[in-house]
Amino acid sequence: MPDSETTAPSDPTPAPFQWPSQEEQVLSLQTTPCLGTCPVYQLEVYRDGTLRYQGSQFTERIGTYRGKVDLPRLNAILKQAEAMNFAQLADVYPTGNIRIMDLPSSILFVRSDTWQKQVVSRRYANPEVEGEQAIVDQLKELQASMDALLENTPLHLVGEGRQD
Repeated sequence: MPDSETTAPSDPTPAPFQWPSQEEQVLSLQTTPCLGTCPVYQLEVYRDGTLRYQGSQFTERIGTYRGKVDLPRLNAILKQAEAMNFAQLADVYPTGNIRIMDLPSSILFVRSDTWQKQVVSRRYANPEVEGEQAIVDQLKELQASMDALLENTPLHLVGEGRQD
């Protein structure tokens, strides 16, 4: 008597992509608007190299994009953050009560195996705090390294995008 076991036909449709969990996020960069044409976007990078980019306004890419970062490049940025003692930085720069309302902010987040830290940089330093300008310059360099991931990583539109 033949075996009555049957197999279901294989479904050629791949499973939908699932973003890694928030706990797997190791880098994030978010820029805020200003009264002019400052780019507004968010960049997230996960432990496995998955990159998520969401452009909102005044950027080349509008919408949600996905890419895969080379792990050596990701690790280099994480080492850059470690070298500048990112975990020990103040939460906001400039420190003190200095506020200029029209300047955009950059919100940088880094997670290592032992710590996580978010720093808001308004891209200028408190002139009364010795050494703060050097820290702000290092934050700008870290942001430039994160931004460079966008230039060298193929991105694929996965959410609503610009229709022009």
